Amino acid sequence: MGGGCIEANHGFLVHVVDATMTEAYALKTGLQLAEHIGSNSFIVQSDCVQIVDTMKDDGFSATSAATIYD
Repeated sequence: MGGGCIEANHGFLVHVVDATMTEAYALKTGLQLAEHIGSNSFIVQSDCVQIVDTMKDDGFSATSAATIYD
């Protein structure tokens, strides 16, 4: 079995409309981190149903987090 890589990130949000926006931002920064370290194979795990459903719909969202998905 191949070796794994553990990375971490943190941030601060000044203006947050709701929890879904925070979850979308966390997903965005996680994907940016994966891209930064050159990972092309990873697992995204979320307990936010709205985030999961939006990603299944190719990122289409009519919520306050729509700009983050773009």
